[in-house]
Amino acid sequence: MKFAFALLASLIVMLFSSCSRHGDSIVVGGLYASKDEDGTFSVSKILAVDEVAVHVRIYKNKFPALPQQLDSSTLSLGKLGEVGGFGIGHAPIAKEGWLAAHTFLKKEPVQDEELEGYKYYLQEMRKRTNSTARTNFLLVEQAAKSATVARDGAFKALKTWAVSFHRALKNALKARPDLFKPLGL
Repeated sequence: MKFAFALLASLIVMLFSSCSRHGDSIVVGGLYASKDEDGTFSVSKILAVDEVAVHVRIYKNKFPALPQQLDSSTLSLGKLGEVGGFGIGHAPIAKEGWLAAHTFLKKEPVQDEELEGYKYYLQEMRKRTNSTARTNFLLVEQAAKSATVARDGAFKALKTWAVSFHRALKNALKARPDLFKPLGL
């Protein structure tokens, strides 16, 4: 009985500890810390996740140690040329390996104004995708037309050859019928 109780208690502790870490999934709205080369910690917020990328907002703030009680109202993107550097409003980063390099701190809602750069990115990707799709369609259409012209030309050449061959065969039959008797012609 004591063993079963200890096992159950261990499972509950493991369950709660894995829930607080958010397991192996990237959490939209999650604030994550990563250790920089100089030993300080930077904070990023997940704006969105797709098949290949994590779309993040990278704050300019640096922390000497892993932030424990992070007040997100103190986070800033800063401005270009500002002392202490600047952050990035939206950056698509490869999804693979993201969790290995980042520590989940907490989750908060993604605000609409935080999505401005992400929305712009989506618009540009749609334009690019539509443009690429249109270009690909035109290339396929042109290739199909070229193949049709080539096929028609080949058919015409084959027809011309067949008519010429038929005439040559007829003339040969008239000129040398003895050659064709074994063939039954």
